[in-house]
Amino acid sequence: MILKTTVHKKILDQFLRLRALSVPVFVLTFSLTVWAAARLMLILLNVTRIEFSGEMLQMIPFSIRFDLLIFSYIWGAFIILYLLTPFIYLPTLDRYVWRPTFTFLCGLIVYLEMVTIPFMSEYGNRLDRISVEYLKYPNEVLSMVAKHYKTEVLLSIIMTAVVVRLFWNSYGYVAARYVETDKGKSSPVKAVLSRAVILLCVLTAVVIGGRSSFGHRPANISSASFSSQHLVNELTLNSTYTVLYDMYRMKHESNPFDVYPSMPEEQIYSLVKAFSETDGKVFREGSKTIVNTAATVHT
Repeated sequence: MILKTTVHKKILDQFLRLRALSVPVFVLTFSLTVWAAARLMLILLNVTRIEFSGEMLQMIPFSIRFDLLIFSYIWGAFIILYLLTPFIYLPTLDRYVWRPTFTFLCGLIVYLEMVTIPFMSEYGNRLDRISVEYLKYPNEVLSMVAKHYKTEVLLSIIMTAVVVRLFWNSYGYVAARYVETDKGKSSPVKAVLSRAVILLCVLTAVVIGGRSSFGHRPANISSASFSSQHLVNELTLNSTYTVLYDMYRMKHESNPFDVYPSMPEEQIYSLVKAFSETDGKVFREGSKTIVNTAATVHT
């Protein structure tokens, strides 16, 4: 146990060489590791459904691209605010703001990746709009989970708790050591200038990472469709991205009832009856219902 703790601390100490960037780079590294481990686990669980070829190697750069993209979108703003925090207030804000915030985000991505396992087994793809729309029916969802996926959800919760605990402890160590080792090493003016340069570089990296493209249009979900295998394209993404992408699309979808003009109900049935390729006997006289579905259809 002591050896593991020592090795763990030695690994975390490597981030301290980056000084002001030690915490942001640690958060980035931890997030990318979670996504990579989850992706590998999904590949192993779906190994019989994948045809292995050179496309699997192509998955690596595409996966890193989309992991950095969603990291820039979600974590980017918090990291910029973290870098804007005056050094004197950093220990307090780390304890009450940044550490809980980054831990929550870490737990979110871990849980989404874990629940992807039963979802992919059922639907053949990552979490999408179905997983969001089902939230409107909590009783039905809980009933289905309790009946068919109790073990999977329980394991997801346990794994999420373990990883969150690891992140919480690791973040606390890196943040505390950074404040301890960097305190008083630079003059106030030099520290401000250094932080300004770092902030400018990070802001540029976040913008580039969020667009993930130097072209006119930023990267989107179609940018990951490089393979003829649907499952490979799905594994290239991460579930945080797919859920947020579908939520964004749902938010901007237009209501189909707004596209077509309204029409009286009687007129609708009259038009259907008039243009249907039947002899009219399938419609009950004076009624809107169809009573003989076996009627002859004229060709």
